[in-house]
Amino acid sequence: MKSTGKNFIIAFLMVLAIYQTAELWFEDFSGHNFFSFAGNTAAFDDKKDTDYTLKRVIINTGENKMLNCGVNVYRSSCKSISDDALSKLLRRGEVISEGTADWHSILQSKCFVMEYGYSMGRNEAESFFGVSNGNTAKIKSFDTVILASDSDRARLIFLNSETMWSIEFMMNDNSTASNISKLFRFAEQESNIYLISSVQNGFEIFRNNVFISRWDGQKTKYYRAVPKLQYEQEDKEALESEVNLFFDNPAGKWSSSVNGILNYSDESTVVKYYPTGVMEYSNYSAVKQNAENDFYTNYTACLDMLERDSGIKNEIYLKDYRLEDGQYVMYFGCKLNNIPVYMDESLKTAVGMEDYIELYASSGRVSRYRRYCCAYELDSSKAGTASRDFLSAVDDVYSTLEAADETTVDDISLSYADNGSGEVMHLAWIVDIGDAQYVMDTEATDA
Repeated sequence: MKSTGKNFIIAFLMVLAIYQTAELWFEDFSGHNFFSFAGNTAAFDDKKDTDYTLKRVIINTGENKMLNCGVNVYRSSCKSISDDALSKLLRRGEVISEGTADWHSILQSKCFVMEYGYSMGRNEAESFFGVSNGNTAKIKSFDTVILASDSDRARLIFLNSETMWSIEFMMNDNSTASNISKLFRFAEQESNIYLISSVQNGFEIFRNNVFISRWDGQKTKYYRAVPKLQYEQEDKEALESEVNLFFDNPAGKWSSSVNGILNYSDESTVVKYYPTGVMEYSNYSAVKQNAENDFYTNYTACLDMLERDSGIKNEIYLKDYRLEDGQYVMYFGCKLNNIPVYMDESLKTAVGMEDYIELYASSGRVSRYRRYCCAYELDSSKAGTASRDFLSAVDDVYSTLEAADETTVDDISLSYADNGSGEVMHLAWIVDIGDAQYVMDTEATDA
């Protein structure tokens, strides 16, 4: 027995010595701690950790033309390939530049551009990408991540599109460079619409680089969209099957109706369904003691809630978030065929929401969840003709402004505009200037 015990101790010490030697040789061991290193790989093993974070993925073909990455990015090998390349570059890459981003230089060659609808910093990068080391410590703030390859060299850029700060990592690794090249096969062009860069094409009306939708020729055909509320108050059976998802013991809940609002509740949970089509979940259970209250902890709690709701039919993405009095408020938008659905101001007012999904979370617990229960579908029988291009849309916006108010455009995007009427939805230009947004139908009446 004593001999066996000694052998076990000797084996343990040998393994420990090998690990400590590896620590000295490889700086990419996260936090120089075996257990944190093992834990940090979980962000890639568990796909939900980064689901729905991206606003969109753009593939630059290197020919002054960009295409959207295919839909359902999180359920394809595209995600695993990009995650693996990003992880390796953060762990083993060297910083080759830091400073003001140069879009001209970045877009000269093929690249894989991941855009977020909000800014993140070092802490979020370490949580989402599963790496914590000297490289991640250099990340200041970003809303765009770019992967590129050049022969046997792999490159990674973190960029803030507002401040134009960027940092670039590179490493000589043929395998990683080759895998990044494989990402370009995910480019899709299901219609005549593609993307161009405002910087590459010299459009000075934009404050910074903007990826702009466009089509060849004066007009293009497209499928309009149809909105449909998922639940009618008269159909309580369908509604209740959705409501039951939010209760641990659905049989133990009770229900009532007050002023047209359907209420379902138990000791700690209340779910309401409003005549406007909004479902609202509230949780009154106690907050966990000593729980982390950072962005990542609360984001993953929000993901658990979203995965619980099987009523979500369209692709969703984190559009923005705010921190209010220690509580994270997260806003999710939705897409249809890779095109965002824009909630018009009239619809926002009618439903009392800023976007399609709103979650309130703190200390890893979601206390409130609201969703506008509307599903969107393309209607092939209702084809439209887009004839107002982005330059015409901007000109038409400027024509409504005083000369002193005309300024550079912050952003412009092509979206399906929902005004809450329930009617067929057209593609529209959403033009951002300062704090205002202008909606311009692509089906110009004077075209």
